[in-house]
Amino acid sequence: MIASTREGRVGAPVAEWFMERARQHGGFDVELVDLKAVNLPMLSEPNHPRLKKQTQETTTAWSATVDALDAFVLVTPEYNFFSPPALVNALDHLYSEWSYKAAGFVSYGGSPAACARCR
Repeated sequence: MIASTREGRVGAPVAEWFMERARQHGGFDVELVDLKAVNLPMLSEPNHPRLKKQTQETTTAWSATVDALDAFVLVTPEYNFFSPPALVNALDHLYSEWSYKAAGFVSYGGSPAACARCR
């Protein structure tokens, strides 16, 4: 899951790098989820996510996407020593869909020169 939605992000090449290695392992069906394409609005659902009473199509679609996953890897930058807002928003939209699933992180950050080979 590419967590950055920022223009000029390097998340896509980093995700492709990781997905290539996951495919080489052979034990996983790999699917790319890009939060930029998901395009969630800032959380505005009236009900708590644990109730699964979504009122917006984007939230319902996001719920179905995450619910179908057995595990996920978040490819995320570090923005100002924290997670990007799009990732926090995506996590906050749901509750039970994340439960009891393996999770991993591929994180990158610091100077853009540090990821020059990703460009």
